[in-house]
Amino acid sequence: MPIYFLVGLSTSLNTTAFRQRLLHRRPRPLSVPPALVLFAAFQSFARFSTGLLSVRKRQPPLLSPHHSPHGGRKNCALRQLLHHSSNRPLDRANSIKSPAMSFTNESEASISSISPVFTRTSTTESPLTSPDGSSFDVKVVDNALVDCLTRDYDLESICSILIQIAYRAGDMIVAADPSVDDSDTKNNSSDRVTATDKAVEAMIYESLKAAFPNFDFLGEETFKEGQKLTDAPTFVVDPVDGTLNFIHGFPNVAISLALTVARKPVVGVIYNPFRRDLFTAVKGKGAHLTRFDGRKTALPIKKTPAPLTSLNDCLVAVEWGNQRNGPNWDLRTSVHKKLLSSKDEGGAMVHSIRSNGSAALDFCYVAAGWFDAFWEAGVWIWDVCAGCIILQEAGGLLASANPGDWAPELEGRCYFAVRGAPEDGQKKIVEEVWGLMDGKTFTYPVRK
Repeated sequence: MPIYFLVGLSTSLNTTAFRQRLLHRRPRPLSVPPALVLFAAFQSFARFSTGLLSVRKRQPPLLSPHHSPHGGRKNCALRQLLHHSSNRPLDRANSIKSPAMSFTNESEASISSISPVFTRTSTTESPLTSPDGSSFDVKVVDNALVDCLTRDYDLESICSILIQIAYRAGDMIVAADPSVDDSDTKNNSSDRVTATDKAVEAMIYESLKAAFPNFDFLGEETFKEGQKLTDAPTFVVDPVDGTLNFIHGFPNVAISLALTVARKPVVGVIYNPFRRDLFTAVKGKGAHLTRFDGRKTALPIKKTPAPLTSLNDCLVAVEWGNQRNGPNWDLRTSVHKKLLSSKDEGGAMVHSIRSNGSAALDFCYVAAGWFDAFWEAGVWIWDVCAGCIILQEAGGLLASANPGDWAPELEGRCYFAVRGAPEDGQKKIVEEVWGLMDGKTFTYPVRK
């Protein structure tokens, strides 16, 4: 306190007379009024207090079961999850090698300069603890909690990095010759993987590892049995969504890149390199389509989407999957037939159905408003993760393909996307399709 007092006093005495004394001149006698001394003391005390307050403001708020930035007990595990560490490597499923990245411009060079840190600690019981041991039960993770978990991340910068990576991946896909590209079967002849799939994922992995060494990675081609999505920030990647289209030279192919936190998507990038359509979304910032000529449009395309009144007026997207027998196949084909059949035959008589061979792009087309709905089961998280956040940021509704489930999990493998419209109309469309299923449900293994 005395030091601050003297500093304040010396500042107050910085007058012309005082400077003259320093120059060895003969100033007039200097007298300090008592009021000036008191003012200097008050000034130095104010500086001292302000310094303490500024230090306190830089400290992050403590979160406990009894205190939450959103006013409730739900975020009692946040402190545990937001523990910072710098020695946790990016998880990797299989060993794949790719040439190191070379950044050619300032925007790409920024990839290596942004690497937020996020690590998991041992789980303790809390109101959000899930049965599988994750810190949060995904069914009670709401927007407020996700916002709190991501507040230290620049999601828009992460989105920009994912866009640069998607463009590079697109160049690789367009440059590949599918007629000479080796392909292998996975489950059957309708489930294929090519050398391009593997090479593109290798590049994406190396790029993300360089930029975000502490984030997890979940990719289709490097996925290993038992791997699952966790609470930690995780990049979910499908390097070539629409592999059969790619093999046949049909230009409906996409790179799908997403970031999840607490098992919820917060950033999504989907790019069709043949049409050069780029779909992007950041949580809370809306969804957009960037065309080949650079025009960027907010989604949905129609600023005031038409209400949804009946399936009879809808253009619906469906896919056929690679499982071509059994109860799931019977249910899928039965609903497809009812969607197209006349009402006299017990059907919905939709305008028509479309099958594009890429679930990622189906989600984007619903988000844009080009399709009214997309009903699908049997796909995996990497097929839909980026599409989910793009759909939701465009005002769309995401339900399950199975009746009664209005909040499907990302790894649930059953999805029903409905375009932006008044909510009562969206739900009516969902319930109409559920009614065509005659009480039956899809049953797919959640994990490989």
